[in-house]
Amino acid sequence: MKTKTIGTLLAIDDEEGLRECTCSVSEVLGLNALMAEDGEDTQGILSTQTLGIIVSEMNMPRMDGSTLLSEIRKTWSHPLILFIPAFTSNRYTLKAPSLGAYDYLDSGRIWTRGVYSW
Repeated sequence: MKTKTIGTLLAIDDEEGLRECTCSVSEVLGLNALMAEDGEDTQGILSTQTLGIIVSEMNMPRMDGSTLLSEIRKTWSHPLILFIPAFTSNRYTLKAPSLGAYDYLDSGRIWTRGVYSW
């Protein structure tokens, strides 16, 4: 039996395992899930899909998260964008919200607080 999805999430990360994990959890929660390796791959998806949520790494090849965010906000006021970086950087922590990201989660806080315990 196919379940009805409640929206579409795009997982962007240069590590395939993290993209797949994010998509698996999203699908369990009722979201249609798509994947992209980096910001350049994302631009092609944005031209053909309506997204509700983007979960992204910041440090990626070809186009990083902050550049991607700037490009997205030039055209769309949505989707909700959440950054979960592998490595924390004060540069990104301060920059992401000013560019229009919904939140920037320090991956160390996620693991130590148990937020990742779905």
